[in-house]
Amino acid sequence: MEESHSCFILKLNRDGDETAIYERGKPNYADYFRLTPGRYVIAYQCWYKHADESRSDAVDLKPGRVYRVHSKRNILSYKVTVWIEDRETREVLAGNR
Repeated sequence: MEESHSCFILKLNRDGDETAIYERGKPNYADYFRLTPGRYVIAYQCWYKHADESRSDAVDLKPGRVYRVHSKRNILSYKVTVWIEDRETREVLAGNR
C-alpha cells in the first residue's frame, strides 16, 4: 500500500479488529506498508490547497499486489475525489476514480 503526494493514510487496521496497525501522527510514520493478504479498514485523506476529502473503507488485499491511494481535484469546484487502486491493473478497490 502506497500513498500519493497529496494523500495520507490516517489509520490502518484489520477488519473486525480496532487495534491500529498504523496511525498517522505516531512516531512510526510510514509512506508504504507491507501487509499480509486479507481484509483491512483503511482511513485516508487527500488534500489540496483549498479542499480535502477523507474516507474510511474496508478493502480486500491480495498477495503480491501493490495498492495506492489516489486523488484528483476539479479545478473549478475544488471538489476532491479519492480512491484506492491496484497499481498494476488500476482496479479500483474503494472510492471513485
